[in-house]
Amino acid sequence: MLQIPPMPDSAVLLDVLVSVNRLHSTLQQRVTEMLGSTGLSIAQWLLLCHLRYAAAGTLTEIAVTLHRDIGGLSRAAHLLQLRRLISVTRGAEDRRSFRLSISAPGIALCELLDQQIAERLTSALTASMGLQSVHALRHLMEGAAASLT
Repeated sequence: MLQIPPMPDSAVLLDVLVSVNRLHSTLQQRVTEMLGSTGLSIAQWLLLCHLRYAAAGTLTEIAVTLHRDIGGLSRAAHLLQLRRLISVTRGAEDRRSFRLSISAPGIALCELLDQQIAERLTSALTASMGLQSVHALRHLMEGAAASLT
């Protein structure tokens, strides 16, 4: 009987990287399709979603939390501010510092997008994997990220 040797650790890591990359690109493509009608980029959507649940924060704090480039988030924030989806408040002591918060129209847009995402992406994932497995996947990904930082 032919025995298949176990995969070396480097091959397992490669498989994990390929799978994570595939999931990332597929999710990004699906979310981009849904955002098309709103005119939002993924960076703008992430910033809006973060502000919806975090209430407010500085650009630096948000960039660290979202693991995003501060320059890209700054451009996203500027465009969201022009659309009145977020508010920007300058610091009293340091005029270079400012806090971002979501506006009522921003909250309404997030709620609309939440509904669309739940209908398309969340339902597809839970139908194929089950809700408990989706939560387990998120937990595993967060744990892996934390262990590598």
